[in-house]
Amino acid sequence: MPRHLSMPNLLAAVLFCVSLQLQAGIPVTAIRQPGAPLDPSLRNEADHAADLAASWLAAHQGADGSWGSETDRVWRTSITLLALTARANLYSDACARAAVWLDSHVPAAEEGPGAYAWRAIALLSIVPDASARAKLAQRLFQESRAYVQPTNAPFFKRALWDDARALAGGPPAPPPEKETARELSALAVNAQRLSGGSPCRSWFDVRLINRASQGNLERDGKPLDWRRAVAENLVNTQRRDPAGGGFWVAPTADSEIAETAFGLLTLLEL
Repeated sequence: MPRHLSMPNLLAAVLFCVSLQLQAGIPVTAIRQPGAPLDPSLRNEADHAADLAASWLAAHQGADGSWGSETDRVWRTSITLLALTARANLYSDACARAAVWLDSHVPAAEEGPGAYAWRAIALLSIVPDASARAKLAQRLFQESRAYVQPTNAPFFKRALWDDARALAGGPPAPPPEKETARELSALAVNAQRLSGGSPCRSWFDVRLINRASQGNLERDGKPLDWRRAVAENLVNTQRRDPAGGGFWVAPTADSEIAETAFGLLTLLEL
């Protein structure tokens, strides 16, 4: 006749088994919460995608050190140099040639204020010495004085200049609460764009979440798993180049350079 454990005996048996597991040193894996850092498997995939993007960008650098055609070349070279800076140990020559080219070229008038901000961020990011960085910033800001972003520009455009000033040693500017709250609310409502947006769009969204809400995005009081959504989107939409590396598809060759640079920048933000 089968015997049934009473509730106290069942509890004792469970506790006994747990104690045996602890004594045996069996690891207990914590449950990953939505919005938390990526799990190791997806983190490895994201890192591999970043490596492929960096390799592809380095292989598509122009002989003069820049990226792209004549149109928006300063802006495109700036974002690509900034992206490759995270892999400067592997692509030091590409970064050095890009910095030399970028330092000697100011944006064309049609590129607008944003190109000056990106140029300053890219060049200041590769100068380790604080005093040298301050001197460089003084010159870069002097060159861009006629193109400073107006105070009524969108938040993300003004934030670029705030980042440049912070790199130059200035105090970090706190994000404007009303604007960022409105943007975060709109993003939470339309969170599906995180799993289907272009790398460029994803970078601005991820940058907003990290900058304005310390990496938290909620809807109706519940955290959204935005990191996983963005990482899976970028990993799954990256295309392999038969010649080596990986890129994100765009209508033109210049656009593919920009999207791939933003793809790498976004992966680094995760």
